[in-house]
Amino acid sequence: MNLFTTYLRFANRSLQYWSGLRLPFRMSWFVNSECQIRCGGCFFFSRSFPRGEPLSTSQRFELVDQLIELKQPYLTLLGGEPFRCKDLFPIAQRSMAGGIAVEVTTNGLDISEQDLERVDGSFFKIWISVDGPKEAHEANRGPGTYDRAMYSLKQLISRRKYTRVGVSTVLNRHNASQMPDFLRMLHDIGVEQICFKDNLIPSLRVDDETLMITLDKIKQIKKEFPGFIRQEMEFLEELPGLRQDGHARCFLDKHLHIALLPEGTVSACVSFPVPIGNVKEKPLVEILKPGPKERYAEAAQCPGCTRSDSMFFLRFLERPWKAFLPSQVAKLIYTL
Repeated sequence: MNLFTTYLRFANRSLQYWSGLRLPFRMSWFVNSECQIRCGGCFFFSRSFPRGEPLSTSQRFELVDQLIELKQPYLTLLGGEPFRCKDLFPIAQRSMAGGIAVEVTTNGLDISEQDLERVDGSFFKIWISVDGPKEAHEANRGPGTYDRAMYSLKQLISRRKYTRVGVSTVLNRHNASQMPDFLRMLHDIGVEQICFKDNLIPSLRVDDETLMITLDKIKQIKKEFPGFIRQEMEFLEELPGLRQDGHARCFLDKHLHIALLPEGTVSACVSFPVPIGNVKEKPLVEILKPGPKERYAEAAQCPGCTRSDSMFFLRFLERPWKAFLPSQVAKLIYTL
């Protein structure tokens, strides 16, 4: 796996879209539903995602082979807590060997010393979920979780050679005002990249005034440390507006970013359950064929999408030929 291969696959996806074949730019695979905590902002456990018998090891490997055959550009592994999945490393290594850029998102609580040694080179990138300073983090994730997550983060930073180490954080009412200072601390200890998400759980969402103040400070940090904040400047500038008219930016039927659940259900939305098939019953490429818009009706329950990746991938679809320009190569690699 190399970044240029990943770029070519992203560019090819835009051409496939215009030819009528809608395959995902990104796929988030919830490899298991086991987790030792219940975070207040976790959409996986707060939504009515289908539950059932998880995919077997052989079914997981068969799915990986399908993704390799489809030349999937990017794959995110998460849970639950993915480090509780016995097949995590084999899935990642098989996918990477097939040219797929693989990242994993973890709460950092269950990474053993042996796993810490295995991470480097097994993934393109690893994200540790840390939701701000200790008090803010533990208000959302529970006592004792901050120190353990930060231990894993610092250990991974000290051992990295090939795998990029980042922090994934969800903006919420507990951490928004402290976020700028927290980001500078992460930069100082050697974190390569930070990824923001806007909380979709209403009770935890940041009020609009605090959000605006926080985003202004975050944009300044992005200018100071190029490449440190994953989201594009356009996303940080447009986030307040996205909250109000998010449905206008819903791209379910385009399959830009799909979710695969532990028992094989494919959801057209990563944050809300919109089942469109199950890989136990038919190949993924068959599931992703364009279908009637009625099957996406459940998305109407969504409060509005604020996902930066959908905005980013849409630009590939608007002008597919531009995806092959050198400037787009640099932009994609910078974002990844």
